[in-house]
Amino acid sequence: MDIYASNLKKSIQSRFYDIGLYKGKECEIKITLNDDGKLISAIPNEKNNNNDKKLCIRGMELIEKTQFLPTPEDDLTSNKNVFSIIIRP
Repeated sequence: MDIYASNLKKSIQSRFYDIGLYKGKECEIKITLNDDGKLISAIPNEKNNNNDKKLCIRGMELIEKTQFLPTPEDDLTSNKNVFSIIIRP
């Protein structure tokens, strides 16, 4: 799952065409997918005090436009469809 989340993060960050607006900022977003890879939710982690509100909004917009692959089979992870990414453009 780490590779899946890492590839997703790279895909999202590569589409930040306005990257200069968010330099030095971060946002942690919790993503929930169904087994087919369809987005159920993408919400900022409220416990992360470093989250930049504008970056979170932009990150969620990009996540909502992302076409996800089905999540990988992972017998070691019971909650394989829920993960967080930290966006730092």
